[in-house]
Formats: sequence, structure tokens, C-alpha cells
Amino acid sequence: MGLFLSLMGLSLVGGVLYVLPSNHSLVPADRLRRPLTAMVWGLAGYILFGAGLMPLERISFIAAAVHNWLPYEILPAAVSLIFAGAGLLWMRMRGG
Repeated sequence: MGLFLSLMGLSLVGGVLYVLPSNHSLVPADRLRRPLTAMVWGLAGYILFGAGLMPLERISFIAAAVHNWLPYEILPAAVSLIFAGAGLLWMRMRGG
């Protein structure tokens, strides 16, 4: 379920980034750069989380939230979206 939610969230982000470009005169290859960057970084975050290289559930406030009210399936999706945003920030800082 976590993979499904991550893919749906990243697809939504990618679709919005493609439909609402900052410059409407860009060719499709340039318009795809931002959505694909976000999706690649988001999937990389999902893989890091899924492989256990980012054990977020060991952080006390996240563990308490997962134990009390947050479904565990939301955690990988949130990691994917955070990484997607980090990828877009990295791309912006690079000048892309």
C-alpha cells in the first residue's frame, strides 16, 4: 500500500509540474525535466526508506505518531514527497 500511495503522490506532483510550467514556450523535453527530477528523487527516497537506510520509525516523535494515529503506509509516501521536493530544490539551486 505504501508503494501505491507513493506512486500516486509522485504522479500527481509530476502531472502538476508538467501542466503548470513556469515558461509555456518550453519544448516538451524541457517541460519534462522538472517532473522527472521530482519523480526520480521521490522514488530514490522510497527505496532508501524501504531498504532500511532511513529508519524514521526510530525517531521518537515519528514513532509516537505511527503508534497512536498515523497509518504506517503514509510514512513511505511522505518520504517520497519530501525527497521529490528536495530534488526540485536541488534542481533550482543548480540553475535548472
